[in-house]
Amino acid sequence: VSKDDLSLAFIGAGNYVSQTLAPEFFKTGTNLIEISSKEGVNAVKLARKYNIQNASSDYSGIFKNKKINTIVIATT
Repeated sequence: VSKDDLSLAFIGAGNYVSQTLAPEFFKTGTNLIEISSKEGVNAVKLARKYNIQNASSDYSGIFKNKKINTIVIATT
């Protein structure tokens, strides 16, 4: 699978996403569609930093978004 085939979303915006996953996917040029976190604040910060198209505190929209074909669940 190439990066051009991925349309990715994150559920969770904690340390692992902010320090490892988001930077690595961003570096590869993966299409980052959405990020969601419980409070929403971390999601907004990471969306701005890594050019993620949408940020929210409600992850249910991720499952409804037809553009997303890969979901990374990184929360406890």
